[in-house]
Amino acid sequence: MYSVLYTFWRMYAEAVDVIGDDSRVAALLHPLRRRILEALREPDSAAGLARRLLLPRQKINYHVRELARGHFLERAGRRRRRNMIEQRYVARARGYVLSPELLGVLQAPAAQLVRTLNEPASALARILQAKAEKETPAA
Repeated sequence: MYSVLYTFWRMYAEAVDVIGDDSRVAALLHPLRRRILEALREPDSAAGLARRLLLPRQKINYHVRELARGHFLERAGRRRRRNMIEQRYVARARGYVLSPELLGVLQAPAAQLVRTLNEPASALARILQAKAEKETPAA
């Protein structure tokens, strides 16, 4: 049962979260919160995270709760540590994308957006192809 739940959690956690709400964007723009999200790809408590980041536990706990309130983190169980029970959290997604609707009339046209997203992929394909051609011996 545990491995099935863990597999499902892994598939869910590797998704990309599209952010379409102003308040969620504001929560994500804080530099410490981005570090917390990066560190919580694996489940941990706020106290454990504070030890890893070498920051005060209270400060980390505040930001973890704000991220959980914004649905960036989800609870990943509890564990007993000494005489306390720690709440563990994990990031809900591996990456975040801002919805184009947030910009309103300032958003890029769809054709330009597709072109912009495809350019790095095609450039990478050209680089990999050139590298493969160099490594392949001529017959």
